[in-house]
Amino acid sequence: MNLSKTKRLTTPQGGALIFIQALIEYIKGTELGEEFMTHAIFEDDLVRGDLSRADRYRLVRVHEFMARAYVDGTSPDTCYRIPDKDEMRLRFRDQTKYVGSIASGRYKVFVWSGEEELSARPMTLKRNDDGIWKVVEFSSMTLPLKGYETCLE
Repeated sequence: MNLSKTKRLTTPQGGALIFIQALIEYIKGTELGEEFMTHAIFEDDLVRGDLSRADRYRLVRVHEFMARAYVDGTSPDTCYRIPDKDEMRLRFRDQTKYVGSIASGRYKVFVWSGEEELSARPMTLKRNDDGIWKVVEFSSMTLPLKGYETCLE
């Protein structure tokens, strides 16, 4: 999915892309990554503008290669290194059942990883009062990937 910068935040898919970009930065342990993540998560899920303990617990399990696995063009053979492209892309599984509705302001997207045997993993987003889609549930994105042990070496 190639999203223009103006549409990036105003679609659920764009919100998912921003979350994956924030996840990649957050795992690096930088202040910028922390800031990106607080902007990618829905405001009501933050505690005084900061990540909740539950979200921090989920995020501590994620290795950098796991975050990169959702970028289109990555594979386990290269420990999910991001291809040398100008623009990061995600692939979404088309699904119409059990996803909510864009009109309601709550919608679930399914993001494929570079691992072909893995089914697409869900992420739920909610539209805020400014029309920006932000993540409210992402626990499946923090689960181990098949063959991840080789990337830990």
